Amino acid sequence: MRKIKFRAWDKENKEMVEVELLGKRVLLYKNGEWENIENFEVMQYTGLNDENGREIYEGDIARHATWGDIYEVIFEDGGFHVLSSYDFQTINEYPLEVIGNIYENPELLEGEK
Repeated sequence: MRKIKFRAWDKENKEMVEVELLGKRVLLYKNGEWENIENFEVMQYTGLNDENGREIYEGDIARHATWGDIYEVIFEDGGFHVLSSYDFQTINEYPLEVIGNIYENPELLEGEK
């Protein structure tokens, strides 16, 4: 069974934070308090880990472990995919290495757009 997990980008404080699930709603728990969801960009765990064992989340930037191509991890059409300027594939078709995310490291995608 796939583990359902989330993380979120705190738009105000410019940092990644942990997210907890409460029932069927996604709520943010930060510094011992529940936060206002509108101040965050929520990203879901893909259920996969990269070549180094790091969890892969929607919004991550990953490098193909063999070819070196750079991809953004997205959720579209009911599934997780990798997207570059020339390629769109199901995420589990590639050996990936997470090298950043779209909020903290957008410059990693500049050559791909």
